[in-house]
Amino acid sequence: VQTLNALIQMAGSEIKANDEELFSILLAAVVHDVDHPGLNNSYQVTARTNLSLQYNDISVLENYHASKAFTMMIKSSPFGDVQPEKLVRSESVNL
Repeated sequence: VQTLNALIQMAGSEIKANDEELFSILLAAVVHDVDHPGLNNSYQVTARTNLSLQYNDISVLENYHASKAFTMMIKSSPFGDVQPEKLVRSESVNL
């Protein structure tokens, strides 16, 4: 996250993104490895883990990290009354 923020700062006006898009990019970096199980996608698929079955062998860990992060945010309401899915969920999940 720190490196990404530094790159954004160095790029300055070269970045063609609005505030919501920049926030989504930083949020995606923050939640990138939330609750990582320590084994990669290849292992998950080969071993037919519950995660690989849950996400149909498609970007298993990426889908898990995004799901886990947004579940935690919805439960803790870090954005007050604004629900994360209405704020930036689709932008962050699609990154």
